[in-house]
Amino acid sequence: MTSNFKIKFFNNIADKELKEAWVKLQHESKIFPQMFYEWIEPWIRLRFGNRKLHIVTVTREDEIIAIAPLCIEKKFGVSILTSLPIHYGDKYEFIISNEFEKKDIYISIFKEIEKSTKYSVIRIGQIELGSELYNNLKSFNYKSKKLINCPTTDFSGLTFDEFIKKLHRNLRSDFRRGKRRIAEIGNLQFETNKTKEYYLSNEKVFRELYEKRWGEIDSELLDDNYYNCRRESYIDILDKGHALIVALKINNEIVGYRLGFLNNKIYHDWKLCFDIDYSKYEISSIMTSELIKYLIDIGYNKINYGPGDYSYKRKWSPDKTAIENYIFLKGLNKSFGSVYLSYELKYKERIKNLLTKIRKN
Repeated sequence: MTSNFKIKFFNNIADKELKEAWVKLQHESKIFPQMFYEWIEPWIRLRFGNRKLHIVTVTREDEIIAIAPLCIEKKFGVSILTSLPIHYGDKYEFIISNEFEKKDIYISIFKEIEKSTKYSVIRIGQIELGSELYNNLKSFNYKSKKLINCPTTDFSGLTFDEFIKKLHRNLRSDFRRGKRRIAEIGNLQFETNKTKEYYLSNEKVFRELYEKRWGEIDSELLDDNYYNCRRESYIDILDKGHALIVALKINNEIVGYRLGFLNNKIYHDWKLCFDIDYSKYEISSIMTSELIKYLIDIGYNKINYGPGDYSYKRKWSPDKTAIENYIFLKGLNKSFGSVYLSYELKYKERIKNLLTKIRKN
C-alpha cells in the first residue's frame, strides 16, 4: 500500500545513501544503461549549468526502493521539473525495485511531484510508447506529444543469411559493392570491443573523425567539457559490460565507428560516424551489416538505432519497425503552466520549422 511509502528528496548527486541505493536498484531492475548512476553523475557534476537537482525517491522502512531522476530548470522564466538525462539520454525510466507493486510506487511519486510549488510545469521526455512509465503517465492525465521515431531492426529467430534475404536488393548490392571496392585498396577489418582501454586508446581518433565529418556543417562542435563527460560516463558503462564499441578499419586505420549500449538482448546505437573520404565505399552500410551478423552470433535480437527517423536507419528495417518516443507534460500553474504547455504542444515545432526556413534563405 502507498501508505507504507515515504518520499525523500535529494539535491546532491554525490550523496552516499542515494548512490548506494541507485547502484543496487539499477542492476536489480535491469534498466537502460543511460539511467545508471555512473552514466548520469558525470554529466551532472561537469555539465549541469544552472539547473537544480530534484531527485525523488520512495522509501519503505528507511530503505530506498525507487528513484525518479529529476531536476528543476528555467525556460522563458518558467520553472520546470524535468527528467534526467536531458540532452545525453535516449530513453527515460524510473528506477524501481522489483519486490514491490510498481503501480503504488508510481502513484506515490506522481502525487508528490504534482503538489510542489517549486515549479509550474512537469516535463518528462524520451518515454517509449507502451512502456510501463508511458501507461502510468497516461493514467494520471498528463498531456503527451510524440517526439520522434527510433527505427529498429528485428532479426530474432533468423540466421544472418535469412535476414539479408529480407533486405531490398539495392541495399544488399550497396554494401557488397562497398566491400569489393575496399578489397581493391586494402584489408577490411571489423572490430567489436567492450573495454575502456580500447575507448581511451582510440578516443582521439573518434573525435577527429567526427570533427572531420561535421566541421563544415555544424557551427558548434562538441567541446572538451562534453568529451570529458562522455569519457567518464561511457567507460564506466563499458566496465559494467553494458556498452559496445564497433570499429571498421581499412589497413588497420579506423574509418568508421559506433558507440552503443547493450540491454535485454538489444543493441542501442548512440553515436555513429565515418570518414567522409570513404563515403563511396558504403562504410555505414558495411558497419551495419557486420554488426547485425555479430549480434546474431552472440544471441541478440534487435538493433534500436536511437532517435531520428533517417533513411540510412529505415533502410535496414525490412519490417518497417520503429519505437516511438513521447514527451509528457502537466501544468501546475494556470498562467505560466498553460502558456508553456501551449508552446511545447502547439508552437514549438512550428517555430523550429520557421527558423530552419529563415536560416536556409
